[in-house]
Amino acid sequence: MVENMSTKKLMAIIIVWSICLITASIYPIFVVRESKPPNVALSRELELYLSFQFPHARIMLVDGEYTLVDKPLIESFLRYDKTNLRPYINETFDCDDFAFTLWRNIRESQGNIAFGVISLNLDGTTSHAMNFFVDTNWHIYFVEPQNDEIKKRHNVKYMRASWIIM
Repeated sequence: MVENMSTKKLMAIIIVWSICLITASIYPIFVVRESKPPNVALSRELELYLSFQFPHARIMLVDGEYTLVDKPLIESFLRYDKTNLRPYINETFDCDDFAFTLWRNIRESQGNIAFGVISLNLDGTTSHAMNFFVDTNWHIYFVEPQNDEIKKRHNVKYMRASWIIM
């Protein structure tokens, strides 16, 4: 009878200990998911997603979290922004200057949104800098800052991304 009682106590301790371990391992995931709005991406989440979408790109995310945006917000901002009206000047104000200017303008206006600059290798030798954003459904859109054209990622032909800054 003493042996039976000890076995029951040991089993109870093992069960309680197992529940504690499971709870401790799940709790951080639950807290992260519950403590941030659904349209906010942590830097690490976004970096993993972008590295999967653009496996050869060097990715630099400078903030801890980003607000995912909807396409209508970007379209509305582009109607107001005048970056596309600037003249193209080779090596002085060319594609990268357009992209970084639009990036600065939208971040100044809209805050820390998931909008960045990307360099795409178009034909194996030519690179082109443009903007991109990640929407609330985790779709990627490219924005050509020289004419405000927005295209879904899969509708743009390119070889590969060289670098990404967000």
